[in-house]
Amino acid sequence: MAIGGDAAADAAADSGPDATPDAAPDAAATPDAAPIVCAPVDDLVDDRDGDCDGQIDEGLPYRAEQVQALFDRQCLGCHVGPGASSDLRLAGDFRDQTVGVLSLQSLQPLIAPGDHEASYLWHKLAGTAARLNGGGDRMPVGGPYWDAYMLDRLARFIDALPR
Repeated sequence: MAIGGDAAADAAADSGPDATPDAAPDAAATPDAAPIVCAPVDDLVDDRDGDCDGQIDEGLPYRAEQVQALFDRQCLGCHVGPGASSDLRLAGDFRDQTVGVLSLQSLQPLIAPGDHEASYLWHKLAGTAARLNGGGDRMPVGGPYWDAYMLDRLARFIDALPR
């Protein structure tokens, strides 16, 4: 734009048939530029593609390490060691203590591979344990409770486990 020129006229000139598009930055031309780094981030509540995989994680099952991280963060206050509540220990690999293991409260599997509706642990987190003849408080005790998004991803994880 010329000094003292009209910005609207300059914008119109830049978009005419003879205008040349702005050159896209060439990554090879700027070797010192920092590459875009995608870090593993918690996509649980923001529905963003923070891990740069091209997909928002909604509608996909959790991976086992994501479930473990949630249990580590929200459940180990009560479910660790020899005095674990309901004798359920979630430290280490939660699958060892849950997949195919019967609940002491309902005598239903904590996690029934391939069937979240038959999984007592899922119902305890959803607040629907009575459906499987269970009882007690919704987990985690006092909250924060898992929202529908988190429960859906856990259900998809359980449903994807081989029977």
